[in-house]
Amino acid sequence: IAAILKAAGIGNIVASENGYEAIRAIHRTNPDMAIVDFNMQPVDGIEFTRYVRSSPMSANPHLPILMMTGHAEKGRVLEARKAGISEFVVKPLTARRLLARFNRLLSSEAFARHMEAKTIAEERLAKL
Repeated sequence: IAAILKAAGIGNIVASENGYEAIRAIHRTNPDMAIVDFNMQPVDGIEFTRYVRSSPMSANPHLPILMMTGHAEKGRVLEARKAGISEFVVKPLTARRLLARFNRLLSSEAFARHMEAKTIAEERLAKL
């Protein structure tokens, strides 16, 4: 996935081995997007998303989240949507499908809300 994103010109990519590390990484790096897998351990993609969306400790509850999954069953898709997933891409991945979802997410209202929240947070930090 990182190779596909780098080939598309995305330069700053932070990879995490699992959902727990990803939560720590979003606090360190304040990313513009997260790409998660449904089946991460010890914290899966749903738990990660619930944390981002609802935890008082969340760095940005508007963070766009793209979920990769090999599980496209309706129940799993609904569970992920309810948790707050912004966009899906079903495995097996192709570069074209991943980049199409990535671009759709970048042009979404969710991404606009994220960037607005990120700008406000950066302005507040600059005043400290």
